[in-house]
Formats: sequence, structure tokens, C-alpha cells
Amino acid sequence: ANMNSLADRRVIPFEKEMEHVESYLYIEMLRKGDLLKVEYNLEITDFNIPPLTVQTLVENAVKHGMKGKEGVGIISIRTYLKNNTIYVIV
Repeated sequence: ANMNSLADRRVIPFEKEMEHVESYLYIEMLRKGDLLKVEYNLEITDFNIPPLTVQTLVENAVKHGMKGKEGVGIISIRTYLKNNTIYVIV
């Protein structure tokens, strides 16, 4: 995403967004027990993002990605910087 285009909009630190994500995932892991695993590979965290961007993607992955799935569901969250662009992958 082009973070410069977000300069005029309301954004929060990515680390703050991840606090919301982790709270949501904590609740889901209490509900699903060992059927939900989370993997983090956060190479970069010092950037801003619109609120609820990652949380919405994670919620969608839990609700729809695991629907009807047998066994353990794995939610993977990754960030990296390449060619001056920050990538956030769920």
C-alpha cells in the first residue's frame, strides 16, 4: 500500500492495530481451543494504517476461512518492506 496516500486520513500505528487483532484472536482461541493457531512474521511494524484494516481481514479469515474446515485452522499475519512499499498479508 502507498502509505503516503494515507497522510490526510485518520491512521493509527500498526502496533496499536495489532493490539486489537490480538484481543480479537484471544477471544476466538478461547472459543475454538486448539483448532485455531496464529502465526506472526512481522518484519516491519513502524508504520501507520487505517483503523480496523488488519482486524477486519483477520475476522474474515477466521469466520470464512475456517467455515466447514476440519482440523486446525492457521491464521498467518505477515508484514514486510519491498521496494519502498509495505506489505501486510493475512
